[in-house]
Amino acid sequence: VWNLQEVDFEGNKIGDAAIEILCDGLDELSNFKYLNLSDNNLTHVSAPFLAQVFHVGKIKELHLRFNRLQAKGGLILAQRI
Repeated sequence: VWNLQEVDFEGNKIGDAAIEILCDGLDELSNFKYLNLSDNNLTHVSAPFLAQVFHVGKIKELHLRFNRLQAKGGLILAQRI
């Protein structure tokens, strides 16, 4: 069992395509608390995957600045928090 608690991907430009895979992997970590995805070219397409991880209570702090989630992505996240 991994004990990873923090991941900082700021500025890596991973985009929407990688978020589903990332969130599936994070779901396996029991102590995960902090995720920084700032400046990664994310759009509202990423929001449902991020919301799913948030919904199960794993992430306590999520950074998403300098992305393009817009109102649609923000609403998806807000409904799950």
